[in-house]
Amino acid sequence: MPCAGFAPEKATALLSGLPGSGKSLMAVDLAFAVATGGEFLGEKVKQSP
Repeated sequence: MPCAGFAPEKATALLSGLPGSGKSLMAVDLAFAVATGGEFLGEKVKQSP
């Protein structure tokens, strides 16, 4: 799993919330963590293409 406890590998997820709640920023943060093998929400993320 690229991000254990948040989204399993090869799964479809829906990120929803009120306008202005930070959905886009959260999606970019997760994408950056997966691309670099960094951290997301304090958890180590497995790097994936």
